[in-house]
Amino acid sequence: MHDPHTPLSTEGLPANAVTALHIENDNVIWIGTHKGGLSRLDFRANSNAAKFTHFQSHEEDETTLTGNAVTRLYADKQQNLWVGTENGLN
Repeated sequence: MHDPHTPLSTEGLPANAVTALHIENDNVIWIGTHKGGLSRLDFRANSNAAKFTHFQSHEEDETTLTGNAVTRLYADKQQNLWVGTENGLN
């Protein structure tokens, strides 16, 4: 669940509205959110703990997402993850 006081916590999502999901394997789930960007949920081997890593748009950095409202997630045959946002494709 999203905690508005710690939006980029490794223990939760940066936004409540989930808009897209992609299951990469038994240990990784990609989660697209509305206005919170993209999150990677990693289930650690031999542990009950899970860790979130967040990816968000930053205007000054062209290597980040084109927007924080993720609309689609798609993995191609080479297992590249494509991320659709309200501002374009990544």
